[in-house]
Amino acid sequence: MSSPKEIEIKLQLPSVDAAGLAALPLLRRADGSKQSEQQLSVYFDTKRLKLKRHGLTLRVRHVGDRYVQTVKSEDGSLFERGEWETEIENGRPDLKRANGSPLERLGLKKLRKKLRPVFETRVQRTTYPLVRGDSDVALTIDRGEIDAQQSRLASRR
Repeated sequence: MSSPKEIEIKLQLPSVDAAGLAALPLLRRADGSKQSEQQLSVYFDTKRLKLKRHGLTLRVRHVGDRYVQTVKSEDGSLFERGEWETEIENGRPDLKRANGSPLERLGLKKLRKKLRPVFETRVQRTTYPLVRGDSDVALTIDRGEIDAQQSRLASRR
């Protein structure tokens, strides 16, 4: 069985252009089914960025009253990567729930002790569903900031 796949194309737009997207006919038609939510995502790695060196990302996202842990792997493709998601109890990674993901090959027991937060994102995410069926297609707009200790990148309205 192949790993779950996520295919995405990310674009960065000036805030002025992003605000005008809602006027597009395709998004006006999807307006009734759009969803909006606040998200706090914390990305974890070791001090020496072992996960990054192995093409992996570990994130814990807090949305509403839920925490979702996500492991992503680079698959050598520009737009495609493996993705393993599971709900967890709190904002700290639960590596017992990472079984079956590429994190296993790094030794979960040793890795658990070395993980630390590297950066976090705080965004208002608005998702417009565009196509439903065998594959979902959506336009997602994130407005917020990325905080990496002393560095910060924010989008403004």
